[in-house]
Amino acid sequence: MDSRKPFSPAGTAVLAGLLLGFSAILPAPVGAQPPIYITQWGSYGSGDGQFINPTGVTTDPAGDVYVMDGSNQRVQKFTGTGTYLAKWGSYGSGNGEFMYPLDLATDAAGDVYVVDYDRIQKFTSTGTYLTQWGSPGRGDSQFDFPTGVATDAAGNVYVVDQYNFRIQKFTDTGSYLTQWGAFGTGNGEFNRPAAVATDAAGNLYVSDMENNRIQKFTSTGAYLTQWGSLGTGNGQFKTPYGVATDAAGHVFVADLQNHRIQVFTTTGDYLTQWGSFGSGNGQFNLPTGVATDAGGNIYVVDQFNHRIQKFGALSAPITIGFDFTPNTLDLNSRGLWVTGFLEPTSPLSAGDIDVASIRLNEVVPVDPAAPTALGDNDGNGIPDLMVKFNRAAVELTLPEGDNVAVNVTGYVDHQPFVGTDHIRVRHVTVSAPAMASHLTAGSVTQVRWQTPSGIRAESAALLQSFDDGTTWSLIVRGQPNTGSYDWMVPNVQTDRGKLAVVLAESSDESGNLVDGVLGVSEAFSIDGLVGVGDGGRQFALRGVAPNPAQHELRVSFSLRNSSAATLALFDISGRQLEARRVEGMGPGWHTVALGARSNLSAGLYIIRLSQAGRSLATRAAVIR
Repeated sequence: MDSRKPFSPAGTAVLAGLLLGFSAILPAPVGAQPPIYITQWGSYGSGDGQFINPTGVTTDPAGDVYVMDGSNQRVQKFTGTGTYLAKWGSYGSGNGEFMYPLDLATDAAGDVYVVDYDRIQKFTSTGTYLTQWGSPGRGDSQFDFPTGVATDAAGNVYVVDQYNFRIQKFTDTGSYLTQWGAFGTGNGEFNRPAAVATDAAGNLYVSDMENNRIQKFTSTGAYLTQWGSLGTGNGQFKTPYGVATDAAGHVFVADLQNHRIQVFTTTGDYLTQWGSFGSGNGQFNLPTGVATDAGGNIYVVDQFNHRIQKFGALSAPITIGFDFTPNTLDLNSRGLWVTGFLEPTSPLSAGDIDVASIRLNEVVPVDPAAPTALGDNDGNGIPDLMVKFNRAAVELTLPEGDNVAVNVTGYVDHQPFVGTDHIRVRHVTVSAPAMASHLTAGSVTQVRWQTPSGIRAESAALLQSFDDGTTWSLIVRGQPNTGSYDWMVPNVQTDRGKLAVVLAESSDESGNLVDGVLGVSEAFSIDGLVGVGDGGRQFALRGVAPNPAQHELRVSFSLRNSSAATLALFDISGRQLEARRVEGMGPGWHTVALGARSNLSAGLYIIRLSQAGRSLATRAAVIR
């Protein structure tokens, strides 16, 4: 396949309008594919193989798996495929008893170390009690809420002493060796450290939970490096918890409140990630622990799904041929696509490609509504697979340049692959709203942009997003390309607002089919939901409390008068789930419950209040 083909200006960086059905997919960067889901085991309960909010997992040299089933006050042991083998422990403070243990680790001999309240207990691989050490306090060998434990090849044992903000190091029999750490945000300081792991070189990786970072140390506590910050992007964390390494030099971090596992090099370079909130295969509800075995398989504690999930080892992708052919864009429809042709080399076959695994530009899946077909697009006698992607979703991931790489990743015959094509992309510069600016809901602000040189566009279309570009809606199209537009800021509270501008170079008679150039603003905030009116007789929407909610959505709103009014609930795709006439409640403030009869699944929802030609909207999340 020819990756050097020219890309005409008429095909540069185009954007579709109505994107309410597009959901973000967690990225899989080129050169590092998420692992394949293998199996899972566990359910809620106290029987053999059942868990109640498990927290830790580890493996031994034989490949067996140990799970910290803390709420059941026990350790459970399984084969690497989840077959139950043994258990030990009960509630108490005696030898072999536990008081809400949190983590566990094994050593080269197969012995098991358990973090139990303010002590460490050591067992054989079959659960026979061997020894213990520790007591409440701040001195050497004392603990204040220990939460993590790890061992190294030399037999040393490292304990995360959370509320003493330190790591303590011991021999395998509990003799104190050293410690490091203090409260703070500096190098080698901690704010609620949670877990620890070691690598083959003896270095330590500590999840510094409230500082949302990973810190790396030598085995004696010398600070080496760190990475991470608060957020949802690649390499960012929202409460990092469990941490593990493998023999290939990967560092795995359980990113608790982002419901995902992130993978890094030993120096902190981001590689890949997988997971999202949910209960399906590869989804998580607060993953707290992660471990690997000698084969590189990965085990994740899926705490509030009360299970262990197993994934295959990370592997380097093979290279396949890829031909990317963007063309015309529909601002009025989600039914048009851009096309890619994927061509693996023998002995692999295009028919062996797992279509569901394909991601374009790290995030965009194949559109399930689009056709796929086997053929020979380039006529070289080697079959290829044609797939189609949501056009707007693709364009929103493309940087500007004359030779922009467009990457495709996925699996063929259970092996990861990567393919790359190159295109020319031109972007509009959106200068206002400015990055990190704060806009007031209900106000008018000027959107400003600059047309790239060489681009002749007479009209513009504008789109808005309130979730950092995950979903988009059309504001206006067919506007004169004057370089500015007065935008009425909607009644949506967000700190992840973005605007997109499409400058149309050509279109069909309807104005929906457009070739043009794209620009996306930096993220900005919209402050508050503004009511219309004054005093207690206003038209306003306060939103949902609590948000996120776990069941029904309790919505507070105010009506200015008794004219016809509707309160409606939509899912993120724009499908109306419920609508209620509320004018009978009269003017003033009211609270109603939406979704009580629908058994709302976890996800994002839109609530819209309408009266007398006016409309206010807010977002709400449901978690399970």
